[in-house]
Amino acid sequence: MRSPRPSLALSALGCLLVLTGCGGGGFAGDSQARQNEDGQVTVRMLVNISPNLTQTYWEGLVKPFEQANPGIDVKIEAPTGKGVADTLPQQLAAGNAPDVVETLMADETLAQQLLDLTDQPWAKDTPLAEQAKLGGRIYTVGVGVQAQSLVFYNKTAFEKAGIEEPPTTFDEFDAAMGRLKDAGYLPLQTGGDFLTGLQLLQLSNPSRAQLHPAWQQDVKAGTIKAGESLLPYLERYRTWIDKGYVDENALGMKYADAETNFLSGKSGMYVMGSWFTATEAKAKKDFEVGVFPAPPSTRARPTRGHRARPWRPRT
Repeated sequence: MRSPRPSLALSALGCLLVLTGCGGGGFAGDSQARQNEDGQVTVRMLVNISPNLTQTYWEGLVKPFEQANPGIDVKIEAPTGKGVADTLPQQLAAGNAPDVVETLMADETLAQQLLDLTDQPWAKDTPLAEQAKLGGRIYTVGVGVQAQSLVFYNKTAFEKAGIEEPPTTFDEFDAAMGRLKDAGYLPLQTGGDFLTGLQLLQLSNPSRAQLHPAWQQDVKAGTIKAGESLLPYLERYRTWIDKGYVDENALGMKYADAETNFLSGKSGMYVMGSWFTATEAKAKKDFEVGVFPAPPSTRARPTRGHRARPWRPRT
């Protein structure tokens, strides 16, 4: 941030844990990056607050930037709606837009009010800059990538259930949940808010990537329908509910409470992105947590010279 001139806000990649910087601040012609009498510039940064990404986390994340730029104060703002996606339109309508926005991707409507960064050399080197382009232009920048479609699991629960190795296909995943239930654990921890939908997408991502490598583009182009391609995974998930592998009342559980349930040892597995690792590392628990990638529907064919190792639950 080199000057407090009016400009447009930056939007961080929604799939990244990010801190974005801007060359100015504020949405189109309505900058909120104001300079006080002492020359101090306040830049408002709208972010999603969660049990993992707390207000304290964000303030600590921007602190090195503030120390390196003494004339700039980054003000972290939490959403007034359910999240950034709900809050930003309200702020735009009220003429009270922030300077930096985290987690949203630019779309054709929002891009009209965003700073075009295409000619900025630094923007071209940010993660997934090419993939995030809209109409060949850069509006969205990120500062890192993260792993998703991860299954965190209770190693003690797996041992008591006689599961020697993490499952590598959906059928093995089903079998593991059955063993965890027999051992007295809730096999798969989920919850309300965004959690169940996120987990279903993350569990199905590897399989959809095999069947439809360009799934998002194909859905947008109308060559495949999102609902039809997700139907097999929804049907399988329904069998998990029927078998008691997930809590049928989980939609009433808060995101933070779902994490607590898993970290207190009540459940065997928990599907989440890599941002969960910080919370897991700080939690006090009497078991070790392992992690494996969400399995595809079928085992991938082994490469030449290597044999696939079969999954054999302990009997």
